[in-house]
Amino acid sequence: MLTGKTTLKSIANELGLSISTVNFALNGKGRISEKTRNLVINKAREMEYEPNLFASKLSTKGILRIVVILPHRNMYFDAVASGIEAYFTEIEQYKVELVFKLCDGYDPDTQLKRLNDCYNDKTDGILLSPISTKPIEDAVKKLSEQGVPIINITNDLPNCNALCYVGQNGTLAGRLAGDLMCRWLKPGSKISILDIASTLAITQERVHSFKEVVQKNEKKFELSENYTFYETSCKKNSLTIEDYAKNMVLNEQPDAVYTNTMRGTVGLGRALASLETEKKILTFGYDANDEIEEMMKNDIIDVTLFQDPFAQGYISLLLMFRLLHTRKQINRRTYFTRTLVLTKSNIAEKDYLNDMFLL
Repeated sequence: MLTGKTTLKSIANELGLSISTVNFALNGKGRISEKTRNLVINKAREMEYEPNLFASKLSTKGILRIVVILPHRNMYFDAVASGIEAYFTEIEQYKVELVFKLCDGYDPDTQLKRLNDCYNDKTDGILLSPISTKPIEDAVKKLSEQGVPIINITNDLPNCNALCYVGQNGTLAGRLAGDLMCRWLKPGSKISILDIASTLAITQERVHSFKEVVQKNEKKFELSENYTFYETSCKKNSLTIEDYAKNMVLNEQPDAVYTNTMRGTVGLGRALASLETEKKILTFGYDANDEIEEMMKNDIIDVTLFQDPFAQGYISLLLMFRLLHTRKQINRRTYFTRTLVLTKSNIAEKDYLNDMFLL
């Protein structure tokens, strides 16, 4: 064993983990399970890891404390958090503390509590995926007026005085989905919308712009708008998104289905897989994970519009760090991430799309 030459990277390679996960585990931070934390600590001892003495002796005075407020146990926002953690590994030596204040899904009361905590705690900046409610908007305005810079991720509150928004252009994404679907369908085809009405305004931007494109198309499609699943009432609703999608397909018998969120895409795919309908239904959704990839390989989901959540997290922390550490001003209100059209032929791109950020 080469004492003193073990690095975070070498520990990460030994365990098959990311450098950020190893770093968080050794420093008692981040969203790390106790099992993983103990695994990392034991491996570091075994490899005789010695932390950077210069970094460990830095005074706590002047530490930048950046708070991240996101939903937890969410397949989409886990990717956003991974992007944030990836950029953090590049700046951790600059006296930066990253604090995750995770929320119970899209619950506005929990998010409001997390924001209120920032009034009392030392907070130099906030990365936030805001829920579109008046109390949240008011809280963001109040923090901004007190001089706390806030960057909105994935969803925007344009009138809340946040520094900027990093995420997809929901209007353009909806138009893109509408345009592609119209090109592939025959005149008069029936299109159903599985509308997942979350507390994020961007989901409704997608639906609204999709409908505009379809309704104006000269092929005169039949558009069904009867199926809206309200995520805010999921706990009270005995139906899952999958159940809801099943009912929609059986009752509407559509030629195509458009759904506006990742959760909707997974629910629709599961419904179609269980129904095994004789007629092939053209399906458009959002984002990608391993389950959606498998659905696309099996011709259940045809197109998904990937909005690059990893990049959203990475770019957000990059902008915040530049502002706080180097005083480089943020001079744009919006930083739109790309919308990548994924089909069966290129779905594998989801696994290496962000390699360029990790060079």
